[in-house]
Amino acid sequence: MLESINKILICGLGSIGLRHARIFKSLGVKEVLAYSTGKSTLKPDNSIEINKKFNDLDAALKEGPDLVVISNPTSLHLETLSSIMPFNKHTLIEKPLCDTASYWNSKIKELKRKKTMKIAVGYHMRFHPLIIDVKKIIETHKLGRPIRARGAWHAWCPDWHPWEDHKGSYVCRRDLGGGAMLTLSHEINYLQWLFGEFKHARADSSRFSFLDTGVDEASILTIMHESKVISELSLDLFSHNTRRDLEIFFTNGYIKIDFLKNILKIKDIKEKETEVKRIDGFDIDKTYLEQAKQMDKYITRGEKGNLCTYDESILDLKLISTAQKF
Repeated sequence: MLESINKILICGLGSIGLRHARIFKSLGVKEVLAYSTGKSTLKPDNSIEINKKFNDLDAALKEGPDLVVISNPTSLHLETLSSIMPFNKHTLIEKPLCDTASYWNSKIKELKRKKTMKIAVGYHMRFHPLIIDVKKIIETHKLGRPIRARGAWHAWCPDWHPWEDHKGSYVCRRDLGGGAMLTLSHEINYLQWLFGEFKHARADSSRFSFLDTGVDEASILTIMHESKVISELSLDLFSHNTRRDLEIFFTNGYIKIDFLKNILKIKDIKEKETEVKRIDGFDIDKTYLEQAKQMDKYITRGEKGNLCTYDESILDLKLISTAQKF
């Protein structure tokens, strides 16, 4: 159970907002408030109890939530955060932080003045047990020094929200902050978490619009990290052959994670050993659960753990902004 979070406010009742409500309820949160404009295309889920609903954000904030979760479209994240800041409420923002480089730059100094306001961004893959295993291998030099990484996330986005036309989804709308690089930025975030800040980056995006949208439906990124590791990342929203994996090549070995099968393969060339770790029955909700628990510790004791901070999430936006210039 949580120590400091008894009442939360969810801003945005789409699928991810309802997931956060369900996760926090399972951890013993007594009261879930919701701020919603009513524009969600998702049918109401009566299995998740929302204690009070508001169409006025200030009125909802005056109820005194211990934590605010921002889960509305990406383009509205910082506008919502700006309204929360005068109330000095701890906030968990769904990824990515926002959709435009110019806006977050104007907010940095203002946010840093709010020293008692804990802010994290919801890159929940940092709580995936296989990613955590890989981070430990890198930090302990078990396989020597990492040289190169190659990641991929290929998805069929019309299946994500089958209740709506995909062209109306935030994922496929530029004005709401959609596109492959922003929507699938979990991979960009964990690559910087594993290998450090990027030194330079470039991206090539498909000029074809297979899904008839105005966003980057497919992008291939090349990232050079300050640590001298080079990462390649393939992202797309229209693949029928879905895949999500990560390969890392070390001086003394090789790692591969298959996130769809939840399998980690570790090959130690020096010891001439191959280890395979499989997590049977893994539910991605567990990463959200651990993220919520860590947010509670962050608020209570200042322990960030694997949480992605506001400043760290800015690095992801800087990388995307830099890569898109090519």
